[in-house]
Amino acid sequence: MKDGATLEFTAEGTYTEAITLTGEGYNRQGALSLANVTSLRGGADQVRVNNVILAGNTTINTSTKRLDFDGTLSAAGFALTKIGSSQVTYEGGGTTNLGDLYVKQGDFTFGGGANALGNASNTIYINSNATLRFYNVAAVSKGITLRGGNWIRDGSSNATTFRVAGGGLRIEAGASALTHTATSQVIHLDVINRAVGATLNITNTSSPVVAFTTSTLNTNGIIGGYATWGGNTWAVSGASGTDITISGLSSFQTNSFTVAANNVDITSSQGPAANFTINSLRFNTAAGVTLTLQGSNVISSGGILVTSTVAGNATRITGGT
Repeated sequence: MKDGATLEFTAEGTYTEAITLTGEGYNRQGALSLANVTSLRGGADQVRVNNVILAGNTTINTSTKRLDFDGTLSAAGFALTKIGSSQVTYEGGGTTNLGDLYVKQGDFTFGGGANALGNASNTIYINSNATLRFYNVAAVSKGITLRGGNWIRDGSSNATTFRVAGGGLRIEAGASALTHTATSQVIHLDVINRAVGATLNITNTSSPVVAFTTSTLNTNGIIGGYATWGGNTWAVSGASGTDITISGLSSFQTNSFTVAANNVDITSSQGPAANFTINSLRFNTAAGVTLTLQGSNVISSGGILVTSTVAGNATRITGGT
């Protein structure tokens, strides 16, 4: 396929032919498109391709059906961009030199072998409303940048660790999420590099106690006012060291605004003295709560957390600044 052209599949099934792709396709709708799949080919419920070659940076579009890379993906260092709401799954073991991966829409799942992620020196970018999923990844390293997207670890694994390359996890503006739901694979985030406007919620529902680690240290007992654990508390690491297990803050200072390092849990309406400084503020009570301010006050981490426990109850901050 030449740059500017689109190969469009209209029937589900397995395609063993060698397919060479490049560019964004006709009208920027993808060099390979599953936007109008309407029929079956051999009883399959998705489109499976066994031999894909990238001749340049390439966009694929999965608007209506799932696309499976079942065999070889030869990328020659070029970037791959995914658009469209349906899933792309890589289940082969023959990825060669995949460069950057941009998951702009939908779900991109890796279920392949040791080379599934391609070049470790490149980066996977996950946009808002998009998901990167590790199901069975034996690859051990790749750069990861979350742009308000989701990164999920589930399924099985034949690799015990995965380390984010390129100087650590990067989070850009938006509400990003990390979720670990299965297996004993430990994901080492290294340093968490945060851009202005970025938040990160980390959840571990799997059996291993250690699911994520970081080399970003606590400040006043928490990683930062941008990082939460399970959506209901602040994420914490440690005061020193590297590859520290991430967990959730379990001890707050209840309704206490007198110490600058306090991570305050407000459980009832409060009117603290003017011009206080605290580290963070959490609303976690199933009741209407009002915080009435006086003067100019500071939350040094910038973190204000309203948890799901609050539900539909009114939570207000009023008065000063």
